[in-house]
Amino acid sequence: MQAFREAATGLIYAAVSVVLVLGSLSLVLAEGTPSGSPPAASTVTAAATRTAVTSASPVPSAPFPKASTTGSPSPSALPSKVSPSATEPLLFLNIYAPRAAGTAIIPCGPYVGWVKAYRVQEGDTLFQIATRFGIPVEALRRANCRYRVTVYVGELLWVPNLPIMPGGGAIDQASSIVTVTCTAGAPYTYTGSPQTPCTAEATGVGMGPVDVTSSLVYSDNVNAGVATAYAGWGGDTNHTGSTGSGGFTIDRASSIVTVTCTAGAPYTYTGSPQTPCTAEAIGVGMSPVDVTSSLVYSDNVNAGMATANASWAGDTNHTGSTGSGAFTIDQASSTVTVTCTAGAPYTYTGSPQTPCAAEATGVGMSPVDVTSSLVYSNNINAGAATANANWAGDTNHTGSTGSGGFTIG
Repeated sequence: MQAFREAATGLIYAAVSVVLVLGSLSLVLAEGTPSGSPPAASTVTAAATRTAVTSASPVPSAPFPKASTTGSPSPSALPSKVSPSATEPLLFLNIYAPRAAGTAIIPCGPYVGWVKAYRVQEGDTLFQIATRFGIPVEALRRANCRYRVTVYVGELLWVPNLPIMPGGGAIDQASSIVTVTCTAGAPYTYTGSPQTPCTAEATGVGMGPVDVTSSLVYSDNVNAGVATAYAGWGGDTNHTGSTGSGGFTIDRASSIVTVTCTAGAPYTYTGSPQTPCTAEAIGVGMSPVDVTSSLVYSDNVNAGMATANASWAGDTNHTGSTGSGAFTIDQASSTVTVTCTAGAPYTYTGSPQTPCAAEATGVGMSPVDVTSSLVYSNNINAGAATANANWAGDTNHTGSTGSGGFTIG
């Protein structure tokens, strides 16, 4: 009997000890864990979560102290997943226990469209991170199931699906592009002066085009060939600066060869080639070039129209060209000479006497016998007799007449 009483007393003491331990654990869960340690996880059913959503009271919006920046998150820092109902999906899949004892359970978990992409950096606080993404700090806490504001360097947090840049979530400047366009007024031909036909603008995401034509710097934009234009933009708060380039082609200008045949005019047949012309090539932006040495003549000996052709091969800035000129070679004069000396002296015979001879001469020609053209007068009786001759001329000579005489004794 004594043994039975002792066993019963022991059971009573054990039960009281269990009740005290359970009560202590409840107080710990209700009042929170020591500072710097994440809260312990608790698991509830989907039905319990739905009840909590209905009866939950808002979490007090107290000022948020700076988060701890050292240490590693405990595995129990994040509550366990809620088991969703098969017939009623939940937006929030996790819960967390509020700090104040007796406060209803608040639903937590990432919002639709959020991503677990932000890695906590040295010096971060929940407030800084929330500000960086333009969201309330309470939304960031609930999405990550935190009733404390402590975050740990290196852990990943759920955040809105926005561009996340390296370096603690800082949003770097976007790049920009400078586009140089050189089409206005095309095609371009050499003028001898700098040509500046280009425009330039800077573009980038989320910005209107910025005209940066004033920044253009040209190279090789005078002579024929490929010209280049460079432009730059210094950027703005949201965009980095950039440079761009464009190009255009300057074509060669045309040239003109002019042949001039005036020196020494008029020109008369001489029997030899005549080369009185000069030639020069001209074009925009160039000094005249003497190309007289290139002249090639035709029909420049005989009387008539003579032609002179000249050419120039061109240069870096001008295409080659040819030109022609002309001049007229007039006929030369001729002379008819009548000679009456053969058989002199002449004595009256009662018959006509025809002792004369005649020939036509001129520059560049051999003498032409025109004796057959002689016409005599007073060549029978004693006295002065006359003989006249003529020549019609040829291609290079004009015609002419001549006379001579003799005395009949």
